[in-house]
Amino acid sequence: VCELSDCTDARAALHAIARGIGVTLRADRDAGELLVPLSHALDALDRCIIVLDGVDGVDAAAGGPMLQEIKSVLAGVCARATHARFILTARAAVGLAGEHVLDVPPLAIETGAAGEPEGGVALFIERAEQARGGRALAPALRGVVAQIAHKLGGNPLAIELAAARARAEALESILLTVSPPDGSHHGTARAIDAVVQLLSAPEQRAFAQASVFVGAFDLVAAEAVFDVIDDDVLTFDGAGELTVPGD
Repeated sequence: VCELSDCTDARAALHAIARGIGVTLRADRDAGELLVPLSHALDALDRCIIVLDGVDGVDAAAGGPMLQEIKSVLAGVCARATHARFILTARAAVGLAGEHVLDVPPLAIETGAAGEPEGGVALFIERAEQARGGRALAPALRGVVAQIAHKLGGNPLAIELAAARARAEALESILLTVSPPDGSHHGTARAIDAVVQLLSAPEQRAFAQASVFVGAFDLVAAEAVFDVIDDDVLTFDGAGELTVPGD
């Protein structure tokens, strides 16, 4: 994930992408000179997916003309890095050649014809029950859930973050403290950080230590890396898959 929302010029955007893939570019080169080495570094990863997060966020940081320059540079990177595929997060189409737009609309806040929760209400209930270790929410609380989902504008990420708090917080308290989305782009990296803050201290430590793995890992690898294997934090099922209690 490459966070672009704070980039104020094209060079900064290219350096942000480089940091995201663990590469350092020369600081004394302009944007045009950085395109080739960055593209080679991306191609060296073979087939990969790069998330360019907060592309439209550079509009506020850089202004209209600079945003166009950054878009031009991104177009150059996408065209040269033939083995890489890019996912750009933005509130509107960016306008790059070959771009395929996938709209993520707000979830509906409603109950189905059979009285079963749907949309944002169903998502909150599912995630909250996971956070509570599988303990079901009482049907009487669905009205509070609907108010929370409505207050969050049906935003899926905001609903998931709020639902995670049900692990140790009453729904009425969540309703009083959640804030409606302000329309700004906070970035995937910030959203992940918000989720990490909901973990206990041992879980946060395990999460940080797990970051050394590029993909999946088994118990032997975990024991070699983690400074503690606590059944209250991490468990492995019979197939050797890592799980967190409540998942």
